[in-house]
Amino acid sequence: MNKQFVFIVVSTILVLFWVLMDSSFIRYFESFKLRISTTFSEISTYHENSQLLLLVQKEKLTCQLPEFTSIEQCRNINKENTCSYTCKCYKYLTIKLPGVYQIPISTPIQDMVSVEAMTLRDPEFLDLSDTASVKLTKLSFLTSVDNIRVGDEFKILIQLFDGAGRPRQVGGDDVRVWIKSSDFVYKASGEVVDHYNGTYVATFKAIWEGNSLIFFKLAYTREELATRFMWNRQYGTLSYLVGQYKKAEVVEYTPCTFFQTIPGHGEVCNFTMLNNGQPWYCGKPNSTKLGCADINLFKEYGQTHIPLTKAQRELIFNRKSHNRILKTKLKFHFQNGQLLKLNQNCNVLDKKETWNTKMPSGYFNSSKWISLKCKNTLDNSSFESCLKNMDVIIMGDSTTRQYFSYITSKVVHDCILVTEKWKWPQWHSPSKCVSKNRNLTISWNPHELPFSDAKLQGGELNLKSTARILNELPSNRKIVFVIHYYAHMIRQHSAIVLRAIRGLKSAIKKALSRNKNVVIAVKTPHSFGESRCESHFADFMGPVFIELFNREFRELQDSILNLNVWEMSVASENFLLHPKEIIVREHLRMLFGYICN
Repeated sequence: MNKQFVFIVVSTILVLFWVLMDSSFIRYFESFKLRISTTFSEISTYHENSQLLLLVQKEKLTCQLPEFTSIEQCRNINKENTCSYTCKCYKYLTIKLPGVYQIPISTPIQDMVSVEAMTLRDPEFLDLSDTASVKLTKLSFLTSVDNIRVGDEFKILIQLFDGAGRPRQVGGDDVRVWIKSSDFVYKASGEVVDHYNGTYVATFKAIWEGNSLIFFKLAYTREELATRFMWNRQYGTLSYLVGQYKKAEVVEYTPCTFFQTIPGHGEVCNFTMLNNGQPWYCGKPNSTKLGCADINLFKEYGQTHIPLTKAQRELIFNRKSHNRILKTKLKFHFQNGQLLKLNQNCNVLDKKETWNTKMPSGYFNSSKWISLKCKNTLDNSSFESCLKNMDVIIMGDSTTRQYFSYITSKVVHDCILVTEKWKWPQWHSPSKCVSKNRNLTISWNPHELPFSDAKLQGGELNLKSTARILNELPSNRKIVFVIHYYAHMIRQHSAIVLRAIRGLKSAIKKALSRNKNVVIAVKTPHSFGESRCESHFADFMGPVFIELFNREFRELQDSILNLNVWEMSVASENFLLHPKEIIVREHLRMLFGYICN
């Protein structure tokens, strides 16, 4: 008998004995809160299971974790995170979520965003030397900077090289640039054009006088983006929700997704009608005592298990070691000059102009965002005066919940909550407050599934779709309506947000036709670096969503506003998923600067 085989068998038996005798292992299962359905694909062989258990034991030492890890224990935003890929991304290591689709999910190529269509046939990424290197990047001026004056534009050539020092011959990398005054008071983004041959041209505007520095970030290389899009096609979702079926004392959980087929599940329950017409399916419960009608709630469960190549893991998880942000040596001085004088107030700016996303459209002066398109004089006093005789309806996720919180705590102090009182700051249920003195209501509504929490109330889901709420708007009331999809959608296939966007067009047209006092604004995604699991949760989908909204809403751009906070987040080097309060303030100042007289 092969000695290696005997060694493996003996090792496995020893590990099995250790696992069965380990009291912490037993306590873990006794305290396991979710009674997972057997329709989940359990780890198929004990050999693989033992490897995971031993890995956890090893990570326990480096991460200072208990026997079994959790996302919360691994998260360490402000310090170097020593936790490994397995530790950070998988809350429950003993269960494997549904795997790959036998036939990858793909939208028609004409529906794809440009970078996915471009990378569709790229080979799998296996070698770090084949992708772009920040350290080898060369930047040079294309225009003379000896006599740049305020108001002038100037260009920089960005040349990318791979890890082996070879000039890049392809485009498709996510390149971001911004400029700061040497005292860091002034900040602005630059516009990047991809020449699809390894070179990019960045255009900047001289907005302030004095010395300045340019910053460059290779947020995602083409190979990393191609890998992420491939995962979306293979797995459909990078984060599963579960549906809870409950009847008396019988409870069962099954995975849920946007797609009608779920790997490992022969039968599914169709909850599309429950989700306001947006597709939603869950595995059918195994118990004969439970049926589809016994669905009780939906809840985020865990990340999809993705085996990474060594190159993928190194590129995605060791982002700091790859120095994604480069403070260039390009220093220069802007001389005295004059910006174009702005005579137009922002509240009379053509809505179509807000969809012109060429950067810079504004800049930071300290913590205040200054528009280069129009005059915005809105402050807290005029903001407060404006918020009367209207309904403010804010759709989206926890980043737009920040809008609700800011307005009700910093601007309007007499808006009384009429929905359920928040039991914790990360509240996920619809909220509404009323100010009778102002004839004002402000509401925040999470969008439809996929969202991390949803429950049935009186036979209906507590989450209403954005399209449904638009269709329910009254015809005789001034309304500010904010649309936003982002944080809960970026781990999903882009087909999900594409369908949601297309479903909004008819509802928007009807709302605008029915009520001439409705102002509709689309909030763009924002850039961020914070992530508990970089392979599954990252801002690479921000430009994807921006492209989809711009493309699909082209016919509506004369009628609705675009709240471009992406540019603001790049210029400010935003790191947090939930931006700081001073940034939220500037989002709202921009929005209501377009609205208030």
